[in-house]
Amino acid sequence: MKNGFRHHSETIGYTPITILDMKGNDMKSSALAIAIVAALTVGIGAGITGKASAETVGQKTQKVHQDNRDIRQDNRDIRADRRHLQKEKKKIAHDRLERNYDQARENRAIEHGNVKGAEKWDQRRQAEQHEINADKKDIRHDERDLSRDRADRNADVQQRNKDAKGL
Repeated sequence: MKNGFRHHSETIGYTPITILDMKGNDMKSSALAIAIVAALTVGIGAGITGKASAETVGQKTQKVHQDNRDIRQDNRDIRADRRHLQKEKKKIAHDRLERNYDQARENRAIEHGNVKGAEKWDQRRQAEQHEINADKKDIRHDERDLSRDRADRNADVQQRNKDAKGL
């Protein structure tokens, strides 16, 4: 009893501790049962929440990838629409040249006293002007649509960036 222990082996070995509840019953078994239930609950809960978190991250990643595909498709559409607008503008420039040529022919016919020829060139010039006006109206609509497409694409980019930031 040098160290306050009864035997020398108690200083090195395991000393069982008995916990008693209010009634004097052994609490080891109930404490062990509570610890097992808690460990299983935490383990199962961690597994479920970990799996749910992984699914949401996977879903978010998939959404970002889909947004990227949509944005690339929108960019291709915007480029195609711009090319189409350029072709339409060239067509209008060509129609204006024809209209101006018809105007010059009409003026020449009037100078030479050819009223019938001047009326013919005037009708062709008016038809060309109607075509030009219709094409200009189509271009204005196409430009408006292109502007909306760009705004939608930019909103998609912002939404994609917001979704990607959360990953």
